[in-house]
Amino acid sequence: MSRSLPTLAAAALLASCSPPPPTVAPTVAPPPVPFRSLGWENDRFTHLGQPFTGTTTDHYKSGTLKARYGIHEGKYHGLVEEWYENGQQKTKTSYDHGRHEGDNFYWNKDGSLQVHKVWKNDTLVSETPGPGTKLPAP
Repeated sequence: MSRSLPTLAAAALLASCSPPPPTVAPTVAPPPVPFRSLGWENDRFTHLGQPFTGTTTDHYKSGTLKARYGIHEGKYHGLVEEWYENGQQKTKTSYDHGRHEGDNFYWNKDGSLQVHKVWKNDTLVSETPGPGTKLPAP
């Protein structure tokens, strides 16, 4: 029994000097879920019967990216972007759990800015037309 005590002490000392175990590599985000595969229930996007969280994309028949939507618990969240079929960006909109928040940009098919809107807590704070664009009267 007296021989096992030094062995245990040596093992404990070696264990305390060992490097920490390697960390787990970050997981790769799953590929976007096709927008057309989502359902709509109780004012929320769903996937497989549950409120959807993740990124979803939509494409034109040609295969060109049409839209990319960030969704959290079934509501738009984060960045929502849309493109014309020619590849020119159409919209860049920010959401916070289903509510407009921050800068939102809308472009014409030729790439010129149509309007820049700023939202705060789903309330429009400002609306600035792009060069040469007239906004409709409220």
